[in-house]
Amino acid sequence: MSRISRKSVLAFVVALMAVSFTCKAQGPAGVAELKRMEYMYPDSLALKQQIALLSLNYSISNPKAEGVEAVMGDAEKYIRILDENPAADPSDVLTLKGFYYLVRIVQDPAVNGRKYYMEVSQNFDKALKLNPENKLAQVLQQKFYEGMNASRP
Repeated sequence: MSRISRKSVLAFVVALMAVSFTCKAQGPAGVAELKRMEYMYPDSLALKQQIALLSLNYSISNPKAEGVEAVMGDAEKYIRILDENPAADPSDVLTLKGFYYLVRIVQDPAVNGRKYYMEVSQNFDKALKLNPENKLAQVLQQKFYEGMNASRP
């Protein structure tokens, strides 16, 4: 029987706290709280992923809000950190990248639609090729294509 390390248990608890917290706090306040937790647990990839995801969720829901560019900057920073970490799940990182570019399209469809369409499509495709069971990538890809089809004349 293998022994579970204290560090693994702590990382799991922190990840659970982050998921639970993100259900309660939204927007910049939620991101700030997750950053505080990440400062205490700097090795937690789950917290970094949750910061990026919460930032993107807020940004897509409030694409023109004051301060949204700072929130998008946080998302980009944490996606880059995850992308550079070999322990991060590549499918999850690609999903976050696709989501990032999807938010950019929502912020300014006329300018960013053509500019980022392929980035969104390719990142979701790659994420699902690596992990066909990635629910977030499935849902976001479906919403992306539905939105693109709805915007056609």
